[in-house]
Amino acid sequence: MSIQLSRKSLTWNLEKPESLLVILLASISSFDFIVTLQAMAKLSALLVNVSRSLQAPGNDIMQALDDIRLVEQTISAMRSNIDNEFGTVYSSAVELATRL
Repeated sequence: MSIQLSRKSLTWNLEKPESLLVILLASISSFDFIVTLQAMAKLSALLVNVSRSLQAPGNDIMQALDDIRLVEQTISAMRSNIDNEFGTVYSSAVELATRL
């Protein structure tokens, strides 16, 4: 059995799971992936309060709206200081990559 990926022209042969593991390990060990992972971790951390506000049993929409505004302001500040932000993400990616 094989799987054809739609966005890429890779075919993974599931009859040899070790080949799939090698491909996956190479993919998640690539520096591009690590940088993207660090950037997404930073952005995802900003959404935790919004997510909690919206999922709370007695969710307070006004509190969620305030949290959303705070996320918007934070991302705007990050965009205006993008060189420093990327430097931070890049440094954390380098640190993670050296531990792999």
